[in-house]
Amino acid sequence: MKLKKYIFPILMMLSILAATLVGLFAGDSFIEYISPLGDIFVNLMFTLVVPLVFFTITSSIANLSKKTKLSKILAKTFLIFVITSAISAVVMLIPMFFINPAEGVNIEVDGSEQEKLSILTQIAKAITVSDFSELFSKNHMLALIVFSLLFGISLRYVDKENKLGKSLEVLSSVTLRIVKIVMYYAPIGVFAYFASLINSYGSQILSSYVLSFVLYIVVSIVYFLVFYTIYAYIANGKTGIKSFYKNILPSFTTSLATQSSLATLPTNLET
Repeated sequence: MKLKKYIFPILMMLSILAATLVGLFAGDSFIEYISPLGDIFVNLMFTLVVPLVFFTITSSIANLSKKTKLSKILAKTFLIFVITSAISAVVMLIPMFFINPAEGVNIEVDGSEQEKLSILTQIAKAITVSDFSELFSKNHMLALIVFSLLFGISLRYVDKENKLGKSLEVLSSVTLRIVKIVMYYAPIGVFAYFASLINSYGSQILSSYVLSFVLYIVVSIVYFLVFYTIYAYIANGKTGIKSFYKNILPSFTTSLATQSSLATLPTNLET
């Protein structure tokens, strides 16, 4: 019974290992043939992100107990986000004082002049959009999150009987069920997509970017094992650590294969 829980993560890891070998040694014609299979998986995951974020956030807020102080929850969430982001940035910067990952690397930069934006303008562009239709895009996730928060908060005050809140919760569950169905296809999709990535960028990684790549991998592994363990312990002690490592593998393998944290969001919510 215990082994059954790890079948999917094992399949995902085997898919990544097989994709690495195929990407390095298979011909371009074969990679071109299987590449659409990977695109199907990644596109499905990206498609599910927008409705999943909206339904999950709005239903969660709408279904909170009236006695629950939403402002305190949001403040703690924002504070945790800022602190953990700052820690990860510092951890990545420290090795840079001792190792120059750009040594021997020539990067061609577009010579065209870039528009200079103030910090406030960048924040405004990140958390808001100029048209409602632009919310339904994976390129404007922060804006979607802000809108979902406002929608959920407003719903708590307007929908006294929580009818719409319960409906949104059902829609969230439906979307998560779709994610579960898509994940049955994940080993095939991950294999095809990762093989295509390795075929396209493997030679560059093994030549010009090898130092940057190795440094990034080493620091990421150290950060993952040390700091995520600490975060899990702070959240729920030893039980939190066990729960974290028990459920992290599907999200870990999906992010590794797709090179996108956004693509793992449906997997995170499903697990």
